[in-house]
Amino acid sequence: MRGFLQLIAILILLPLSFCVALPIALTGQWGWEIAQLYKHMEHPTGTERLFFDFRTGHNTSSNSNDCDFVMLEARSYQLADKEKIRSFYTKKRIKITKQYDKEIGFNFSEDADFTFSGVEREWLNKVKQSYHKPFYIIYDAIDGPENLPPFIDWRCT
Repeated sequence: MRGFLQLIAILILLPLSFCVALPIALTGQWGWEIAQLYKHMEHPTGTERLFFDFRTGHNTSSNSNDCDFVMLEARSYQLADKEKIRSFYTKKRIKITKQYDKEIGFNFSEDADFTFSGVEREWLNKVKQSYHKPFYIIYDAIDGPENLPPFIDWRCT
């Protein structure tokens, strides 16, 4: 009888664990691939990365049944290059998939206080406290997989 109950438990738990692990793994892989796109994209000469963070989770401005990706990068620059940087990012796009590309969001640090909230504001404050030179922010929030069953990926609830 004990062996039969173990077999039943395995037959129930194995498919259930697969249904939970697969969406988490796929979301993690897609997030990693998107983060690599942002980490390796081209930037204006004379700028330097100060901070980069990429998170998988639920963006408060989206549906509650999806998983989003939020990226923020801070880069230093020379004040004389401000217009060159603005021009560089104004029409720049990043290709997320074959069918989907999007504009790069950017803002100079002195303009960014009113743009961000939540995690993004924490990132911005961390950069402001750590680096005492002019910097600008590159940011993005990307909609991830939608219609996930509730509570499958704890990062996305």
